[in-house]
Amino acid sequence: MKRPELLVPASSLEVLKVAVIYGADAVYIGGEAFGLRAKAKNFSKEDMREGIAFAHAHGVKVYVTVNILAHNRDLEGVREYLQELKEIGPDALIIADPGVFMLAKEICPEIERHISTQANNTNYLTYQFWYQQGAKRVVSARELSMEELRELRAEAHRQFDKLYKHGYMSKHDAYQWLGGILSVPAKQAHIAQLSLLSCNLVIREAKKQVNWYHMRKMAALQQTQEGDVKAS
Repeated sequence: MKRPELLVPASSLEVLKVAVIYGADAVYIGGEAFGLRAKAKNFSKEDMREGIAFAHAHGVKVYVTVNILAHNRDLEGVREYLQELKEIGPDALIIADPGVFMLAKEICPEIERHISTQANNTNYLTYQFWYQQGAKRVVSARELSMEELRELRAEAHRQFDKLYKHGYMSKHDAYQWLGGILSVPAKQAHIAQLSLLSCNLVIREAKKQVNWYHMRKMAALQQTQEGDVKAS
């Protein structure tokens, strides 16, 4: 099973280096503008560049928060900031505002876009929406209860179970498929052990797979009907 990522906030270059040295898989930081880490010292452009270089030299990722809820007056500054981040090269941007997300997708599409907890992501359809827009990660709202998180796993199970319960494939093949999308052996592909990120992946991909089978079935039926018409 894929190991969870140890993601650590860093309020300064010194804290980033300590987190990297002591085993963080990734660090998230804020710049001097356009983030909601208001009480943190945050990073100048020069510190950000040095911190990212240090982290990458140790195999650690760096995510930058650009998670303000932007007003019209902010947009030009956000655009310029994203141009700077494109040149600096963090591993991902943490975003809350759909407008900022669109700008990031336009200006620096090569940088992953993660959806901040500040976007209040409280249901699996919201997660699906963001993934369809190209987000690589969606952070759940802090207000979600454990019961609601269990519901997300239950929805992943419901969508996955359709693959074999509705006859699209055998149960054995379904678990082989699940292992494939999770990049783990089929014997280790258990939804009860998945992260929220992986649950959303299963929901999305299972729906796509069912739709593909349905479209193939409809196409075959149409061909049969056309053949019957010609024969008559």
